[in-house]
Amino acid sequence: MLRCGHLNSSPLPTTSLINMYSKCNSLSYALSVFYASPLGHNVFPYNAIIVGLIANDLPKRAFEFYCQMRVVGVVPDKFTFPCALKACCNVVDVKNIHGLVFKLGLEVDLFIGSSLLHSYLMYGMVDFALDVFEELPEREDVML
Repeated sequence: MLRCGHLNSSPLPTTSLINMYSKCNSLSYALSVFYASPLGHNVFPYNAIIVGLIANDLPKRAFEFYCQMRVVGVVPDKFTFPCALKACCNVVDVKNIHGLVFKLGLEVDLFIGSSLLHSYLMYGMVDFALDVFEELPEREDVML
């Protein structure tokens, strides 16, 4: 892929390579592909690297990539937030993500809502968790 120039064509090859290397526990290669991408980065490579870091027990590093993503102006999507919530190290980060989720109108997404609910419960914030639960459109399908 690298020799033939396929990384220049779209974010798909970059994202696929990041996913592959992350699943093989080769994060140094995944990060190399991420940084070597000539196209710049959109939400897909960021999601892939965040997921890979979380899967390899590096939540702090994953949260750093989430923050970097926000700084460079890449807008998170509904797949970013559950992973970013897993990477949170404190309740302030959870509340900040919750605010952005609300701002983007994604608070009714079942997976995001379930992740918010789990995160608030993890930090003992039962009242916040209950508020999230009550706002979910499909309460019986909430996953913890």
